[in-house]
Amino acid sequence: MILLVDDDHAMTDICAMLLMAHGYDVVVANSASDALSIISSHRVELLISDCAMPRKSGLELIHELRAGEKTRAIPILLMSGTEEGNVTGSRNYDGFLTKPFPAQELLAHVRRLLPPGPPDPGAKPED
Repeated sequence: MILLVDDDHAMTDICAMLLMAHGYDVVVANSASDALSIISSHRVELLISDCAMPRKSGLELIHELRAGEKTRAIPILLMSGTEEGNVTGSRNYDGFLTKPFPAQELLAHVRRLLPPGPPDPGAKPED
């Protein structure tokens, strides 16, 4: 499951629709606190988080996840409206997207960061 975290509802709606249209299971959280609650009760395979959110930032969320024994290995894709070089704080994430970004760029990051799943029983073998 992909956990998508952003306080911008339009961003989460667009990204979630795109990812679901490509067959990904997506859950949305609109704050870091909501994300932590979801992570405590679900198996998250990839976290996609905005950097700047009220109360607890994406960087603070990442710091907390990397400190946890059960959560430190979750791949993290960070999104921001500012260029990566202008983001202050830890670089303890696995990918970065500058908003706005093309759909194909998001999908490329997701394909790179998600562990391969079990083979699709309905898929045809390649020749």
